[in-house]
Parts: sequence; C-alpha cells; structure tokens
Amino acid sequence: GEVQAIGFVYGKDEAVKWRPIADKRFIQDGSAVTLWGVEQIRGRLELPKEIILCEGEIDCLSIASAVDIDVMSVPNGAPSSISHKKVDPKEDKKFGYLWLAKDVLSQASKVILVTDKDEAGEALKEEIARRVGRAKCYEVEYPEFANDPNDILRHSGPKVLADIINNA
Repeated sequence: GEVQAIGFVYGKDEAVKWRPIADKRFIQDGSAVTLWGVEQIRGRLELPKEIILCEGEIDCLSIASAVDIDVMSVPNGAPSSISHKKVDPKEDKKFGYLWLAKDVLSQASKVILVTDKDEAGEALKEEIARRVGRAKCYEVEYPEFANDPNDILRHSGPKVLADIINNA
C-alpha cells in the first residue's frame, strides 16, 4: 500500500531510497552505489579538506543541521562484521562507493567517521579507515544515552552534536 515517506535521491538517475515516516525500513527505486551527498561536493571549485562520513541519510541531515562541514552518507548501511580479506579496489563491491569517491576523499586531510554506536557501526568505521587511510580518520565519542547523531540532535540539540563532532 501507500505510506508517507521521504525520498533520498542518489546521483542523477541512480536511485531513490524511500524511507517511510513511521519506521526505519526503506525501499529503493534503482540501486544506490555512490555516497549520498558526493554530487554536491564534486560541484564545487575547491574540494573540502575536512569531510564527515556517516551511516545513514537521516544522520547525514542531523549532522548538516549542526555543523558547517561537508557530510556524506554510505548508501547501504553498515556491514555486520569486519572483513579480514585483502582490500582490492577491483573486487571490493560492498565498498565500491568509496572507490567511486576517491577524487573527493583523497583531497581531504581529515575524515570524521560518525557511525552508529553498535557492532555494525564499529565494523563500518574499520572498513572505511582501511580504504581511506587510518592516519586521516577521526572518530566521535558519544554520550552514554546516544547511539547515533540523530539521537544527540533530538535529545540535546545541535550545539551538543556540533561539540561532539568538533572534538573528534
């Protein structure tokens, strides 16, 4: 049936992820294979030196409402565990979106990883750091009550979320 939903557009004709207002599931038209928000960054004359990567589109919007740092979201959430396989860009389908954004990510000297505070979020942080380069990756420390940026924004407001990100 029909439900009220928000659509997150990926690329020009790549995909639209539809998320119902009432819950966290989503359906998708097309296949999202790029970072959500990368097109806006690529459209600039100068690429940013500081970027935030997060786990979902709602978290991306929460972060964007709190800080003036470019933020992008992974298209397919977090993996259930860390892979111990060798990273080969030609065979790295699950994280292909990072290789497709290499032009943007390689220009950044600081990449702040803002994932959920759970096992999958920790695995995502590790997998991104392996591909982007650990030396330029920073992570945030959540307060006890929060599991993601949206929790912080809803319960404590944009200033607290900005402080957490700025102290990565």
